[in-house]
Amino acid sequence: MFNRHSENPRLREQDIYIDIDEEIPLADDADALIGKVAEKLLAGKISSTLRREVEHMLEDRPLSNPSGRVAEAMYLVVTSPEFARQH
Repeated sequence: MFNRHSENPRLREQDIYIDIDEEIPLADDADALIGKVAEKLLAGKISSTLRREVEHMLEDRPLSNPSGRVAEAMYLVVTSPEFARQH
């Protein structure tokens, strides 16, 4: 999912990518990571249902892969009805 992010060592100079530098330090703290992603993508308004879904997904992802945890959290948010419904 979201392979084109700032932690991907295979990016070329001309590539367009998602900058996840602010989220990487939060990757091992699910609550903080979800809060940051929600702040950026949902103007801070995340339902308890979506928050729980992201938390459950993060429980299954290894702490040793912070960029993967960030990318998947972002993916769940941007594919959610909450994100699609924004004005």
